[in-house]
Amino acid sequence: MFPRLFAGEGVRVKGGMRRIVSGGITEETTVLGIPCLTLRDNTERPETITIGTNELIGTDPSKLSLALARLMAGQWKQGAIPPKWDGKAAERIVEHLERVLAQK
Repeated sequence: MFPRLFAGEGVRVKGGMRRIVSGGITEETTVLGIPCLTLRDNTERPETITIGTNELIGTDPSKLSLALARLMAGQWKQGAIPPKWDGKAAERIVEHLERVLAQK
């Protein structure tokens, strides 16, 4: 494995894979189209699995070797950017607040 990194730091290895401590990296890899393996039994961002490039591998070492073999063989899912991950959340929040406040 790779040495432990501080949140936000990463090491790029063959196939574009990164080993990161930060949970937010699953979002970043999804947006950038980079394969991501989550070595936990759960994730706070399930859309990165169902729509994005993340796969929940879990803590079973035998699953990791199978996932890495798929990655290195170029058989990783392409993924997509989830709806509303367009960087316009603040605009939508302001529009909603304006509508709510206009009703009062």
